Amino acid sequence: MALSTEKRDDVVAYRKEKSIFTLKEAEGIASMEFWSLCANRLYYSAYYACTALLIKHGHTTTTHNGVMRMMGKEFFMTGILPKCYSDLLQRLFSMRHTGDYDDCFDWSEEDIVPLFTPVREFIEAIFKLLESGSDIEPV
Repeated sequence: MALSTEKRDDVVAYRKEKSIFTLKEAEGIASMEFWSLCANRLYYSAYYACTALLIKHGHTTTTHNGVMRMMGKEFFMTGILPKCYSDLLQRLFSMRHTGDYDDCFDWSEEDIVPLFTPVREFIEAIFKLLESGSDIEPV
């Protein structure tokens, strides 16, 4: 079922808010030194921003891998977003999965803290694209 423009805009706005809130969660969790949970929240903050961008441009996916593939096809491979963000998204996905599902493993402060700045920059880049409308140019 296709979304109306109004409904799509509502979902995009919600996903942007969720991205920002989830990044704030990651910051709070970092202050408590729960590093694997922090990796989870950093990934989801980027994921929600990505889904907002995909929805804005009429793309739907039903899985995390689908989001990663569609972001690659539509935004990274085209040069609209730099490849470094593709690498970051892949790393966050892998870290989230490892931290959530692998036994006897936890991420450390040294693994997580350096990710905050690039995640913020990635989300900001996505938000700029969302604000720019339909005319997307490679960066």
